[in-house]
Amino acid sequence: MIKFYLIIGIELLFSPFLYIWEEIKKITGKYAVDPSYKINKHVLDNEVIFAVHEWAGYHFVREKTIKYVNHKFSCGLKYHFDRLSVYNGAYTIKKILTVSECNDAYIEKLKGTEFYTDGFEVHPVVNNAMDFSGYSFVCEKLLDQNKDQIVFLTNTSIDSALTSFIDEYIQLFKDQPELGLLGISYSTKIYQTFIRNNFRPHLQSFFLMSRSSVLKELLESNGGHLPGATETYKLSIIRFGEVKITEMVQKLGYKVAVITEDGEFKVIPRNGFYYNKYKEWTLPMNDYRLHVKHPNRINPLKANYEI
Repeated sequence: MIKFYLIIGIELLFSPFLYIWEEIKKITGKYAVDPSYKINKHVLDNEVIFAVHEWAGYHFVREKTIKYVNHKFSCGLKYHFDRLSVYNGAYTIKKILTVSECNDAYIEKLKGTEFYTDGFEVHPVVNNAMDFSGYSFVCEKLLDQNKDQIVFLTNTSIDSALTSFIDEYIQLFKDQPELGLLGISYSTKIYQTFIRNNFRPHLQSFFLMSRSSVLKELLESNGGHLPGATETYKLSIIRFGEVKITEMVQKLGYKVAVITEDGEFKVIPRNGFYYNKYKEWTLPMNDYRLHVKHPNRINPLKANYEI
């Protein structure tokens, strides 16, 4: 919390300059040279890690409302069990459930539901960094050091729709060895700031997909932890976790992309200190969930997608 408000204080002090600087970057961005991407030469293993993080206080089926547009949809842990139970694709799925504030009563209740199936590894974790406590546990403790695996990091706010996506999304990483991180929703700005005209597109963290080789690089470049894992204040978790993951994967040299509601594959542009790609952005601005019919939904990839 102290770090967050220290930075907010600095922003407030220099806000006139920082506002102008953001507008300058929007202009200079059109002259920036598109970066080349790092090619990941590791061979992907046939075993895939699908990790779900849950807070023990949530119902297994619940309703989520997107603020400002009052859009409601069903979500919850049950639907992750359902989508993985019906999967019959080409890969072996290692199913992991991390639960913050977990206890014996919760595990007993879970195992007594009609949707529960054996096969999930259940790991209690602390709730300090919310989703990032679970995500970081998976990345720090459960990645096989001898394999390069596709890793899904999700929470239970995913829309209930059961769509086929696992094999198609994995194929993206095979087709594009420069792809380091994939998501299903984004925001084009940091909201936790006084500099409201910022343009910092980043993936939203309720669904992230990467390769274990990329995640290992990310941990190594961030002191052994996933960005956000050591934060305990909600606004800090978003700013120094969710936003930072996208930007650090880009700084490592990899491509970051999003699958839009209509199944399009779109690359999130890199931003530099002196420029951004504001003039080239063609998707809706701000929080993508405010613009779509089905927020938080995993959408199938459009046939014959363009890279």
